[in-house]
Amino acid sequence: MTTIDPTTRFTDLAERETRAHDAHVNTVARLKQVKTKRALSDAEKKELRLSESVITELDTSRTGGRRREVCDPLFVATRTLLNVQKLIDPELRTQEDGVLLFQPYVDVDNVERAVARAAKKKKSPAVAPPIMLTALTLGLLIVDGASPPPVKTVAQLGNKTGTEDPGSTRKAKKSKSTKKTTKKTVYPEWEHPDGPAFTQEFFRALGEARSYSALADKVLVLLAQEGDPDGAGGATPAVRCDEFARVMRKLAKARVDGNEPQLRRRINEMLDSVQNVGTEDRIAERDVDLPDLDQIQDENIMEENVRVMGPMIISTMFEELKVFQVVDRIVEQFQAGVLPIGPGEAGQQLYRYWREAPNRMSEQERRNFTAITLGVPGGDPSGMVNRDFNDLWIRFVSSVSSFIRQNEVDSLLRSATPSPISHQQVRKAARDLASNLSLHGYGMAHYAAREVADQVTRMIKLLQDPEIRACYGAKDMWQVVDQVATYDLGGAKTSSRYRTLATCGAIITAWLANNVHRINRSTGPLLDIDVVRNPPVASDHKATKNPNDYDLVNACELWLADTATPDSEVEKLSQQPRQSPTMTSKPIPIPAMAARCSTTSTSTSESGSPTGMHRPVPPASTATGTLGPTDAGAPSSPLVTGDDMPFDPDQEPLLGKVERRLRTAGRSLGTADPYAPSRDLFMRTFQYPADAYRDNALMPMGAPFEPSFSESQPGTVRFTIEPLPPEASSVDRRDESTREMRRLIRGCMGGDALYWFDHASEPYRGFAHGGKLDYGAFFGSSYDRDGLYASKVFYELPGGQGAIDDLPFGLQRVVRAALELVPGLRPLFTTLAAQRDVGGQRLTFASTQALRLTDLQPVMDALGLGQRLPAIMQLFGLVLGGRFDLPPDSALLAFGDGPAGPEVEIYLLLSAIPDVPPSFLSLLTMGLAERPRGLAALERWMGAFTPEDEHWPGRFSIISLRTDARFPPRVSLYLRPIEFELPQAALPLAV
Repeated sequence: MTTIDPTTRFTDLAERETRAHDAHVNTVARLKQVKTKRALSDAEKKELRLSESVITELDTSRTGGRRREVCDPLFVATRTLLNVQKLIDPELRTQEDGVLLFQPYVDVDNVERAVARAAKKKKSPAVAPPIMLTALTLGLLIVDGASPPPVKTVAQLGNKTGTEDPGSTRKAKKSKSTKKTTKKTVYPEWEHPDGPAFTQEFFRALGEARSYSALADKVLVLLAQEGDPDGAGGATPAVRCDEFARVMRKLAKARVDGNEPQLRRRINEMLDSVQNVGTEDRIAERDVDLPDLDQIQDENIMEENVRVMGPMIISTMFEELKVFQVVDRIVEQFQAGVLPIGPGEAGQQLYRYWREAPNRMSEQERRNFTAITLGVPGGDPSGMVNRDFNDLWIRFVSSVSSFIRQNEVDSLLRSATPSPISHQQVRKAARDLASNLSLHGYGMAHYAAREVADQVTRMIKLLQDPEIRACYGAKDMWQVVDQVATYDLGGAKTSSRYRTLATCGAIITAWLANNVHRINRSTGPLLDIDVVRNPPVASDHKATKNPNDYDLVNACELWLADTATPDSEVEKLSQQPRQSPTMTSKPIPIPAMAARCSTTSTSTSESGSPTGMHRPVPPASTATGTLGPTDAGAPSSPLVTGDDMPFDPDQEPLLGKVERRLRTAGRSLGTADPYAPSRDLFMRTFQYPADAYRDNALMPMGAPFEPSFSESQPGTVRFTIEPLPPEASSVDRRDESTREMRRLIRGCMGGDALYWFDHASEPYRGFAHGGKLDYGAFFGSSYDRDGLYASKVFYELPGGQGAIDDLPFGLQRVVRAALELVPGLRPLFTTLAAQRDVGGQRLTFASTQALRLTDLQPVMDALGLGQRLPAIMQLFGLVLGGRFDLPPDSALLAFGDGPAGPEVEIYLLLSAIPDVPPSFLSLLTMGLAERPRGLAALERWMGAFTPEDEHWPGRFSIISLRTDARFPPRVSLYLRPIEFELPQAALPLAV
């Protein structure tokens, strides 16, 4: 019989023991650290007691001549089953540095002395320890990835390490007063869910090990020689249990038995295969050992590039408060001798500020840099505008807020341990935002931010000067800003709000910059909940420079509060997954040819500054259409007739342009593909060149394709089309719109939504309603990141007053009130709209008489919306240059009955209103200044619908405001895309 050296060392057992011991040490250290900051949960207390008891037992067993105890769960569970089930003799007690110790040996020295005595007497031990069976069973369990139950400490039976004293519980009850210390041992926690499964795995592995019989003894002896790092003549033979198990399985598969004459060679072949030794590439048999990518240097996020975004945010908020303009105005007054300021500190500051004016950035230059870094509207659109910033910023702020709120709920309902999934969601949002800021912080923007920070500091010092404050009777600098802005600059804004946003922005960007290493890690918590709950107190702590996690959370909550972001939107932004935008780690230079092509398509305004969000819009056109989608922003010119523009069958069909525009806009806005779901309808509709559609009812002298922007649906791709080609009848268009609507609802919204639509649309799609139709119906859809958001059909109403009888009762009540209180209303069409969670119907009227906006007060009061009219008049009056009287047929009024009660939307047909200000869009952006998210969404939408070779998306035909009892008025804009205008009708846009 082959003799196995009892001192054979199994190296992987020693490694596993070291890892298990370190895990208990780390657990104790971590929980003790947590305990200094907050109270531990019951689960954490139990975990701490368990790890402390295990470590105490391990330390105790190393003194007093006892056997060394172990805590590797796999070894402990295997030892217990082997001993309790009487499967080996003598019993296994422990392992010391990988050497298996059986009864009666205490340590390796005892084993070596016994081996020496036996060798001296030239005798074998009376009972050979079952080393092969034990090691092979352990190896098979390791290879198969068996999950053992965790360990605990129990009373030990006598000196039998690893054996529980079954009477320890009864003895403890009878001798509560005794102080005698009972010996402990490490034992499996069989009550754990992994206990039964491991027991099954153990007996399967034991049976396999026994099946290898005498061959395994020979293999183990040879492995101890061939696989020993010291060589065959090494002092201490060494083997790995897992390699032993793999070699045995390969030998068994190759049908090698104990009588193999070249057993050593076959073992070497199998061992080489297991260890992947030699030139043969055995990919399928390799262990997967990937490098730690977190240890590779990552320069994707540049800390300094992120840090300089703080001054840019402060600069943006100062622009909103008009601080730069206020200081310029004060300097002008000082230069003109209006301010009563003589020689002194204040005068010196004002003089230096005036003298250094040529060396400072102009307002347009600041806007260009804020557009590059933060995507703020007003900069040069031909530059590298940061269009993703607003979405990434609000997602990160919402993720932090939602994570902390959920953690507080968890601390009340369960334990205080944070969810790792939520940590990773916050980490992803932080990584996306930091990468975006780093990418847009290169180049001159890096230095511009530092110059802006210096200018802001100087302005604050100047405005805080007591002499300057005294000139305006102000107690602080903000009163100076408010007074000058009110008297000289057209009005002031709430300074406390923008000051808070500026501070929050500086804190958030500083935290991102200071924690790049935490953001880049793929594991571990991102936020320290203990710091958030118990923030450190230090007199020299400056949150805008070295913010901690509490400062970050506080800044995010303040940002959401001051921007009036509802909780529902916070949860939506934090929980809705979004794929990270495509971003390079640094700016990639544009090839010279592409750069030349892009610069040739960029125009400038009369003042020489680049065109952008605040570009003036040309005068209104007189072109009108059947439904009212008329044009603002084109010079007056007669309509082009069919004789002037013959149909050219050799031109490109319109389908390709529509497909490219929709898919490009979808990618730009991050939505699902808006083209694919209605591909067949588009192919049937846009099969001809553009000039074949010049007489369509939706967009005369252009393609019957109308994109629109809605402030209530930011980030969506919305469009309306006149379905089917020009030769189709109005009834065909009505029926095709109905079919497409039903198909989309059935596939995307389900049977309940389809049932609602069939019931609501029945009065308008029947045979009796097709006799006097002009265009029949229009069809529209909108798509967001999750796919179809809404689908609409606009059914033409040729019956006039009689069509009201077909409306639902609630909508009838709203419509009859409108007809009684607003004279000159003529029904045009009814709209059936199905969204994911709600459906609704509206009726739209044309105002055939002159209409004063103030004349809407009675109907708004009757519908419970009287408080919304001032805001409507304010915005319409602003964009129309102070006009509140509308000529006949220049307005549409839509009424609905939604979940919040009556709804009203007012459409202004811009081409039908004389003297629309050329700066229409600039005035609109001014009106949206108090709603920066809506303004940013508008700019992103315009960029999405601007062709690559153009600097402007087209001409706006309609502006509307929609409101109900729940929401204030929200803006919608309807566009005539420049790329779909007929050549003769594509009027110049440059001013």
